[in-house]
Amino acid sequence: MLYKETNIPAWVPRVVTLAISMVVILSSPVQAQNPSSKDCSSYIGPTKTVSGRTVGPKTCAIVEKRSIRNVYGVAYTRIEMGISGSIEGYTVKDNSRYSGYFSDVPEYSLAQRWHFGLYYHGIGAYQSEQGSGMTIFIPESPADWNGKMFITVHGSAQYPPVGELVARKPDQYNRLMGNNSYVGLMIDQGYAVAYTRRSGTKFGSRSGSEQVTLDDGTVLNDKAYDYHVGLIQDFTRLARNFVQASLGRKPTHTYYYGHSAGTALGHLINYIPGANLDADGNKIYDGMLADDAGGGLYMPTLRVVRSGDHSVFSVKPDDTDHLVFDEAHKKAFAYQIDIAHQAYAGNDYVLGDYISNKRQNARLLVEKGLSAKTRTYEIVGVSHSDAGRVWPSEAASQNLDLSGIFDGLIDVLDRWVEAGVEPPATRSDAYDLGDVNRDGRNENAAIELPEVACPTGVYYEFPPGVKTPGRTGFAAYLREPRPAVNADTEPLPAGFDKEWLEPLDSRGYLVDLNKNTVRDTRDSMEQAWRRRGAEGKRYGVLRPNERLTHARYVSCVAASASELLQQGLLKDHAALDYIRRAIDSDIGISASQADRPRVASESIQKASVPALSR
Repeated sequence: MLYKETNIPAWVPRVVTLAISMVVILSSPVQAQNPSSKDCSSYIGPTKTVSGRTVGPKTCAIVEKRSIRNVYGVAYTRIEMGISGSIEGYTVKDNSRYSGYFSDVPEYSLAQRWHFGLYYHGIGAYQSEQGSGMTIFIPESPADWNGKMFITVHGSAQYPPVGELVARKPDQYNRLMGNNSYVGLMIDQGYAVAYTRRSGTKFGSRSGSEQVTLDDGTVLNDKAYDYHVGLIQDFTRLARNFVQASLGRKPTHTYYYGHSAGTALGHLINYIPGANLDADGNKIYDGMLADDAGGGLYMPTLRVVRSGDHSVFSVKPDDTDHLVFDEAHKKAFAYQIDIAHQAYAGNDYVLGDYISNKRQNARLLVEKGLSAKTRTYEIVGVSHSDAGRVWPSEAASQNLDLSGIFDGLIDVLDRWVEAGVEPPATRSDAYDLGDVNRDGRNENAAIELPEVACPTGVYYEFPPGVKTPGRTGFAAYLREPRPAVNADTEPLPAGFDKEWLEPLDSRGYLVDLNKNTVRDTRDSMEQAWRRRGAEGKRYGVLRPNERLTHARYVSCVAASASELLQQGLLKDHAALDYIRRAIDSDIGISASQADRPRVASESIQKASVPALSR
């Protein structure tokens, strides 16, 4: 039945309006097919017709299938799928910044980037030959499957492959998992995983890689599909159907992991009424790991009104927020954990400051009555890319590794969905988010991993040779105190090494290690810990006359890691790895060989709380 667009309020989101006014769903059931076949088109599911044109996946072909093993030796099959098809949506015709997107929800995806129309309706194509598709990982035996599935959605890039999974060893903390969007962690825990590949843009770029034909016949090249809700849902449906046919049952839960633009897209799915429901009214995604939303977007708000017809329309800002989370919307809302990378110093004239946007997103979710279904964890010292995402570059050693955090959060999200076990409270350095009891003390400050809580130096944005935000450098504290010298003093005292001065970043700005606004001699580690004590920090502190010993450093790392372990934000292997590396570290503080075994025993015992689920 084809519905006409009549008596629809102007503020109704496009994802709902389109479903009412333009779409015919032909409910053809999924056909049974041999999973070993190279043709996977039968898993596409129902077709959709928009204004007389069929849209959705058209063909699916398996181009490679091979056996791999997870970290525990469980046999998995890795399947490379190429998918071609089309999507319908809206775009703009100008060439301004952020205008390259083709989206089915422009009131949100384009308006929140300050594009208020005219929006032109059309059909966009995507081709497997260009890279469109998925990489699916499934256990070879249904007995080895935990019954659940992750859909992973990458950031703004044009069809990036998942790559070869970084090697891992059982029963130890495995680093660099961000290199594959944490897929290795997911299959090691028994999940089926579908890594999706869709066209996107590089940060700040105006062009993508796809062709869109508008209803008026205009052909626009170089469009991108970063923020198209229907596309990722089409891929999810196909992946679920394939997994069901291969393993003999549907996933009991489907989880969404996104990074950057992938997280912003996940926000759209969760925030727009009806967008997280399938044709039968069931949730598509039960939980979301939202990893550092691109630009801090999108916000759970709609402050525009619609005008125009179905093929061309514009919107204008409205002081009234039209996005209301009623009980039906709250019920369809997936449990959402946002991970905000605090050191991502993005800021532009369109989007503003990224970390401020992420905090505002958390505030709005609370205001709209979703505090029981959302958490935000701000992490100090990490930029948009963690160590795994910049590996194998040498820069990996100067970026925090979030493998331990995500290994823990996969479990935290699953327990939340399956058993209602609430995660720890939101963690942020914004007092209105972290100071939950309003006593003026931020009980839930941003997460400091042991490298930051017990610092040997400072992670900072814009390291040498890097002109754009996204990864960090590391400026080490001195091993011993050096003469206090202002960098403006000329000449420097005889014998003073310029490397003892606080560094400048690649833009020429001061990396102010001691926070006195003057470029001068770096702190020694002992001096820095005394300063931290005066600042009221919890970890990595000394009183004025205390000395920093190797044992004290190890004890600090053990206490910091143990706290995160107890909260489920690290798992036991990660916590013990932090402690062992601290014991073996050379930070310029003497520790006798006789003393190390005692320090090791005490520190590991301190971290020996009952292990959480691995």
